[in-house]
Amino acid sequence: MTDEFMDHESTSVVPEESGLAEAYARKAEELEYWLSDDEPMVREFAKQYIEQLGRQQQHERRHATESTDLRKHKFRIGDESENCS
Repeated sequence: MTDEFMDHESTSVVPEESGLAEAYARKAEELEYWLSDDEPMVREFAKQYIEQLGRQQQHERRHATESTDLRKHKFRIGDESENCS
């Protein structure tokens, strides 16, 4: 199980703001089959790990939104009053 766990811990390059959040969501989906494993410890591990991935996904989505909003504010993207000069 260790090799498979390490595979799931690594992520590939994520090109867009919400890319990491989407990568966490995909990883959680990939692990769902562990929830029906014969071993109770594997099922419990999968449950906890999927929950952790969900929390990481939510954090990354918030971070991406905040980052985008900050960049828009910093560069005044979408500020109509600046474009009317």
